Amino acid sequence: MNLADIMALPTDSAMQSAVDKHLHADFGAMKTMGGTAVRLYASLDSILTSATTVNATALVALAHIVDIAVAEGLVVDLTGANVMRNPPGGPEKSYWQLPAWLTKATDGELRAAQKTFWTACATQFKGSPSILDFNLINEPYSESVTTADFAGGCLCSNTSAFGPSCHDCLCYSNHLQRAPYDKNFTKAWCKEMSAAIKRVDSTRRVTLGDLAASLSPTGPPSCSAEDGIDYYSLHLYPHGNDTLTQMAEKWKRRIDTLPDDGLPVIIEEMYPLGGAAGVSWTDMLQAYVKSTSPRTVGWMSFYWGTAEQLNMNPIGAALYDKWLGIFSKGRPW
Repeated sequence: MNLADIMALPTDSAMQSAVDKHLHADFGAMKTMGGTAVRLYASLDSILTSATTVNATALVALAHIVDIAVAEGLVVDLTGANVMRNPPGGPEKSYWQLPAWLTKATDGELRAAQKTFWTACATQFKGSPSILDFNLINEPYSESVTTADFAGGCLCSNTSAFGPSCHDCLCYSNHLQRAPYDKNFTKAWCKEMSAAIKRVDSTRRVTLGDLAASLSPTGPPSCSAEDGIDYYSLHLYPHGNDTLTQMAEKWKRRIDTLPDDGLPVIIEEMYPLGGAAGVSWTDMLQAYVKSTSPRTVGWMSFYWGTAEQLNMNPIGAALYDKWLGIFSKGRPW
């Protein structure tokens, strides 16, 4: 299941107790619905106090959250190295505030910070079976646009280093806005971060949430085995008004055209955000699992809490609960 955000530390024991209770409830609900893993985000500035300094208290707090997930029967897909930016509306609308060292960081300092982050995580969880993998970043993309401002997804660049277009990004604003275009940027970054992790823990699985491979049924993934990842994490959704047959064909083609490098696949994001009217969600999930098998070894969808906690309107709540019910049945055929 997907997704819990780790953004701030509790400030007192009562708050810590409330947070722990909430996490136990969420992780327990995921397990009850048949989940085996949970994807957690840890922002760069939640773990570091500078490009080269780890917040030891925050790292222990992260380990505590992982321990709660394990206590509820889940392992953790830890997605990190994200610069969590202020959303549209300005800093006053945000529940996090970027520290000055991060907003002023150069490309080199940011890269050093990301290596510090992953080295710290690898050290904290060295050899731990509670970690399914380290996901280097969510949806990087820099391979298809050939202008100076060439990146998208969570490698997005902007006229402002911390602009409003993407909220969980790796912001190499200076690099990404200067020519010449470097189609190998993502690969080089991935290889560097993976090497930093594996210098500490050679057995740790590394991946990244791939947007490039998800945007095209036949395009190349952002990174492959030679770039330091151990399996593909694909984000695959229904396309527009595709029929069930068209969806299944695209999903199968996406899997079949991945490199023949022996790496398995986990579908890290899936949700019924499209498809022709009248397509049954049960049939959609069945087609999804069948069309991406047997190379795919796991499928993840979203759980954000109960509909009541999310203050959903009745229609949204009904759809959300319907999907959770369908997804939690797994493979009933």
